[in-house]
Amino acid sequence: MDPRFIFKAMLFAMLLMITFLLTWEYAHGGEKVTYPKVVNYDKQDAYCFIEVQMVIEKDINGVDTVIKKEILKCSDGREGVSGPSYWELFAQFYYRDITTPEYCRFYSRPGHIFKSFGKVCLTKDGEWEVR
Repeated sequence: MDPRFIFKAMLFAMLLMITFLLTWEYAHGGEKVTYPKVVNYDKQDAYCFIEVQMVIEKDINGVDTVIKKEILKCSDGREGVSGPSYWELFAQFYYRDITTPEYCRFYSRPGHIFKSFGKVCLTKDGEWEVR
């Protein structure tokens, strides 16, 4: 085969792949990519998923029983929805006095036109608010 033909074919394939990737990125640009098992619960800001564990327990008579446990695990380290989050507890501890200054953090915004820093502050309810 002619080496120029192979080069042209590879160049055409690469051009098609780049066009496909750019079209895909443009079509799905605003959506968050998550796994189908990961869900965002309304009560929490954390993404959580349900982990299924199979536990085999032996009875006194030697009979095996299989127990299926579904555990809710969240990205902020909690397991389950029963208790307050880390930031809710921290806010209760930090804002226990009236004269306490706001707990704020700066974060980088590389997509911003001036590349300036953003500021988020923790409210008394334990939620982060952009300022």
